[in-house]
Amino acid sequence: MRGQAALEFLTTYGWAILVVLVMIGALAYFGVINPTRFLPEKCIFQQEVTCKDFMIDNQGRGSRAVHFYITNNIGETMTNLEFAAEFEDKSRSQQCLASVGGPAIAPIAPGESGQVVCDAFTTVPNVVVGERAKVKIYGNYTKSSGAYAHPLYGEMLATVSS
Repeated sequence: MRGQAALEFLTTYGWAILVVLVMIGALAYFGVINPTRFLPEKCIFQQEVTCKDFMIDNQGRGSRAVHFYITNNIGETMTNLEFAAEFEDKSRSQQCLASVGGPAIAPIAPGESGQVVCDAFTTVPNVVVGERAKVKIYGNYTKSSGAYAHPLYGEMLATVSS
């Protein structure tokens, strides 16, 4: 008798639960429910550097820029810094420059910070002002006492500002 009651319960209410799940899935698929709105903004790198501040800026005419400050945590000066940024949909990759617009990022002493700007992302689809965008950041640095390049990887999730 109990088995019959359990089976009747599942067949009666299981369909209702399934319909609700399909409706939630459809709303999320068509963008009515956007789960990224509920995630906090973040900028995460490996332990060698800390991301202090960050933003994705709208420069007008479909152009975007990615800005971030990194702090050196390795205990010696980081030299030959190079970064590239790529939006999540891999639509566009861009080399990054120092904030002064020079071709290279200035060396960063231990505990000090430096600004990196990835400028002139043009025609980036699916990146709308006021919505969140995900950016992957790839980089290299050389220790002041070394000769070899060491890789850096980071990720940023931020609201595109106007």
